[in-house]
Amino acid sequence: MVAAPTDTSHVGDLTALGMQALKTGDASAARKHLAAAAAADPQSATAWFHLALACRAQGDGAAETHALQKSLALEARFYPALLQKATLLERRRHSISSFIACRRPRSSRPH
Repeated sequence: MVAAPTDTSHVGDLTALGMQALKTGDASAARKHLAAAAAADPQSATAWFHLALACRAQGDGAAETHALQKSLALEARFYPALLQKATLLERRRHSISSFIACRRPRSSRPH
């Protein structure tokens, strides 16, 4: 099955609206727009990361985790998502060393 082409201008508009809503403190509107952007372009690690930001602003850790997992599944070395996941784990009182340990087996970098 061939995926339908993504209307990047529509995704860009949704992202711009969502990020503007985040900047003005309207986390609910931000999440609505950024969820629509992620749904419109589900293969975009950046779209899922932006959605995670909105979920974090709403205090929804479960949804933030889900969006970060989607982002990192698409792009395992996406630094902003890795950093946000580390801060999420830290907020949950997990050590950074446990985050590093859980990432190590997935790394394709030689040691």
